[in-house]
Amino acid sequence: MFRKVIIVAMMISLSVAGNVKIDFNVRQDETNFHTKGAIKFAKLVYKYSKGTISIKVHPGSKLVNGSPLKAVKDGTVAMTDMIMQFTVDGGKVFGISALPFVASDYDDAFKLY
Repeated sequence: MFRKVIIVAMMISLSVAGNVKIDFNVRQDETNFHTKGAIKFAKLVYKYSKGTISIKVHPGSKLVNGSPLKAVKDGTVAMTDMIMQFTVDGGKVFGISALPFVASDYDDAFKLY
């Protein structure tokens, strides 16, 4: 649902902005499942936006040295992936999944958010 809301919001903004190209920083290398998920996300955005939004995934944190959250806040990059517990300064709820034994698998972790 959240993904659909983001895509719809991006598509609405296109009526004003035209074609959009976005660089997406990903910390992991090309073989990691996080990166594969980012690539799949980029393809879906391209498909559902009918090619008006193009996201280029940059694996291995090629665009960011240091904190990815700071890089987005500063405008160094438009998008980056992050592990949720690194955003705990924005709200303690984001650190829940980092606590040991709270979630035993991905399905349990998904329910936390």
